[in-house]
Amino acid sequence: MSSSKSSLDQPTLTALVELAHARIPAGQPVTLDAVETAVLQVLRDIGPQVATATLTGDLSDPAHPGRGKKGHRRTAPAAR
Repeated sequence: MSSSKSSLDQPTLTALVELAHARIPAGQPVTLDAVETAVLQVLRDIGPQVATATLTGDLSDPAHPGRGKKGHRRTAPAAR
């Protein structure tokens, strides 16, 4: 694992840590292996939503459509 300083703001980091903790089964020791597994699961879970928002510029909450939109929809450049 990297020890470089995180560029995430505190609320984002806190939310991601809470998501990772929730993926470690109760009673399982919080080992490096368990944490790495949990963090990777979080990234797999949120990856599609982050990728879609990055491509479209749509930052709305899927649970609340229309809220939080930034700019206009963008499409990815066509592959050549």
